[in-house]
Amino acid sequence: MENNELEFKQMKEQLRLLQQRLDRQIEINDKQMCRALEESTNKLQRKDRESMRTCIFASVFVTGMCFLMRLPFYFTTITFIFLLLNVWRTYTTKFSNSKSLDTQNLIGLTKQILKYRHDYKVSLSYGIPLAILWSVWFICELSKSRGYELGEELSFMILGALIGGIIGAIIGYFKFLKPQREITNEMLRQIEAIKVGK
Repeated sequence: MENNELEFKQMKEQLRLLQQRLDRQIEINDKQMCRALEESTNKLQRKDRESMRTCIFASVFVTGMCFLMRLPFYFTTITFIFLLLNVWRTYTTKFSNSKSLDTQNLIGLTKQILKYRHDYKVSLSYGIPLAILWSVWFICELSKSRGYELGEELSFMILGALIGGIIGAIIGYFKFLKPQREITNEMLRQIEAIKVGK
């Protein structure tokens, strides 16, 4: 009887030790997932900074080109304002996570990721049509200032604008949009893994 009681105590102690190890392992996995989530957040913030630098460069470059091409002042001014609004929108859409990541605030982080994705879609939904309208206006102003009429010169200018727009869209998609979507999808998968692990 005493022997059975001793075995029972040993088994109980082994179960307690096993539970402690399991708890430590879960804690380590949570920390690793949070670290991976933090790395994804840093990647997304780097992409946002790169996007911001690109917008600022485009603002200066396009406005400078409008001056060099001697386009009307009102067109250059409106272009500059349009590009400044683009810089502002890029700045306000950026992903920021000032709080340190922990497994207790996953709902807030998920909401922030979903809001970021929504804001980015909204920016594209009005940014792309405005860019197309601006391009048409640019071609009209350039043809007026150069005295082009419907003909070969204007056709080449329109073709150049179309090719430039397509190349810009491809670069924008692969350099910014696709990586940002991949990073946010990865973050949402990591959050789901942390939730399942709890």
